[in-house]
Amino acid sequence: MAEPSLDFIGRQLQSIQTELQQIKFAADVDRRNAASQYDNLVVAVGVKIGAFEAIMEQRLDVLRDELRERFDRIEKLLRKT
Repeated sequence: MAEPSLDFIGRQLQSIQTELQQIKFAADVDRRNAASQYDNLVVAVGVKIGAFEAIMEQRLDVLRDELRERFDRIEKLLRKT
């Protein structure tokens, strides 16, 4: 059986090296995309939390006002008696 030539082995190694560089490039792109997607997720979650806090604050303000009105009515009724 004939042994492969050094030129053939060199071309194979060069081909492997090229493929490895392409894989490394693709991995770098994927990593950057993942970081960007993570940043976008953090922003989206922050917006949702902010919106939730605003809604809860508004609801609590309404509840506070209603309770004040009711307690004021109760106090007026108690003063009359």
